[in-house]
Amino acid sequence: MRNRTNARRAILYLHGGGFFMGGGEAAVVAAVPLAGQSRCKVYSLDYRMAPDHVFPAALDDVMTVLKATQKTTPAKNIGVLGTSAGGALVLSMGHRAKKDGAPMPGAIVSGTPMALRKRCTSSGAASAPAVGFGMYAISVWV
Repeated sequence: MRNRTNARRAILYLHGGGFFMGGGEAAVVAAVPLAGQSRCKVYSLDYRMAPDHVFPAALDDVMTVLKATQKTTPAKNIGVLGTSAGGALVLSMGHRAKKDGAPMPGAIVSGTPMALRKRCTSSGAASAPAVGFGMYAISVWV
């Protein structure tokens, strides 16, 4: 049976791929199980990528979809989740939304090495304690 609370929620999934690959059908591979497990509506964003599109094209796409989703779903019922480059976009989206005074999503999860508090050494070893294993949950639904 579908969770009725989650049926009213939406997740915007932002794929990884170094800002130049990983979109389209490749992103669906992660989005489909996410929808099945969460029982939420999941939107997998195929944002514009390099080399054809430069920054802030991808972030502009994320903001456009977030604003469109907020027209049909309350901000508190929207989660934005990204992995790798998509996780960096999640963090950028949070900054842009705050700067623009836009409603913040109810949940933001960034799974990216870019969220580490300290940079890594050239060997890949963390030079200081990090926040988890690159997973940094800014906010979660309660």
